[in-house]
Amino acid sequence: EGKAFSLRNLKRPAESADTFEEIAKLYQIDDDTNGYIRAKRAAACDWYEAKQWQNSLDGHLAAQAAIDPDATPMSMGIDLLNIGTAQIKLNLHTEAVATFLSARKIFRGEKNPEYVNWADQYLSIAYAALENGPESKFHATHYFNYSKVAEDMSMEGFARYRLGIAHLLCHEYEDAECQLVAALEQLTLDENKDWEDILGANRALAKALVALGKEEEAKTRLERIATIEETICGDEKAA
Repeated sequence: EGKAFSLRNLKRPAESADTFEEIAKLYQIDDDTNGYIRAKRAAACDWYEAKQWQNSLDGHLAAQAAIDPDATPMSMGIDLLNIGTAQIKLNLHTEAVATFLSARKIFRGEKNPEYVNWADQYLSIAYAALENGPESKFHATHYFNYSKVAEDMSMEGFARYRLGIAHLLCHEYEDAECQLVAALEQLTLDENKDWEDILGANRALAKALVALGKEEEAKTRLERIATIEETICGDEKAA
């Protein structure tokens, strides 16, 4: 396993994932269930880092399907979170909603607000992808409320972005504008900027501005991000 971790530290996730897969096979031959599950989870996480979403999903499903004598509600909930994030990347949004709702139920039962918040964050994303504004807003509001209580400014920026998207889907354009403007003020403060979300928030804000009759302001905003968008996204704009 030292080789696999070394490859991970060298930021070579596809190679470390392959190595963990080989380790998982050896554990399986030895009937070492705990070792097998641990290696499959590690491989699945590294496949995710390598952007090989199907391999990541398959790995997490395999780990979940194995009978883990040391399984706890929290470990089962975290498995579901990992499965759901891979499903989102594969555009399996309906399946992801069911997965995250199951995880959220477990975390509520465990009285763990931090992980309930993780589920709410991803549910807001999955429901938005399904264009279900009310459900997206419900979970984005919980995500936002947690960020305020935790006094986490960085998280608050992302939460406002998700809440702005939800308001946009609900045709609540003034609320969308308010949240997205605030989101961008916070997202752009981070030293390591998440350009994908910054671009997404700008595009969403432009849609809200057009709906509010502020076409020129929307046009100016889109023109300002054009070069960054072309640099980050190439010929394909981020969703």
